[in-house]
Amino acid sequence: MNDKIEKRLQKYIKDCLSKGYSLISIRKGLITHGYDCSFVENLIRNYERKTFIFKTAPLIVVLLLVFTSFLFLKPSFIGFVAVEKHFNYTESIDLEFNESSEHI
Repeated sequence: MNDKIEKRLQKYIKDCLSKGYSLISIRKGLITHGYDCSFVENLIRNYERKTFIFKTAPLIVVLLLVFTSFLFLKPSFIGFVAVEKHFNYTESIDLEFNESSEHI
């Protein structure tokens, strides 16, 4: 169909959604007004894709910025704590030392 008609119908879908109509009721309304079923399905699918992209684009940009900052900034662990168990063994062996320099 004509590009102008398609743009007007996309605006119509957006306006109806803002008024509270569901996509199902918009689909039924367009089909009952004589638009081809496959054309209406295509319009609604394209509208859903565009809104999905516009909603998720900021999140994707933020995630990309975070991941690239890890590559360029090379973060290090600050405040890393290592916990270890230490065992001390003591044993009494009763050794005596003299100051003599003689060895046996």
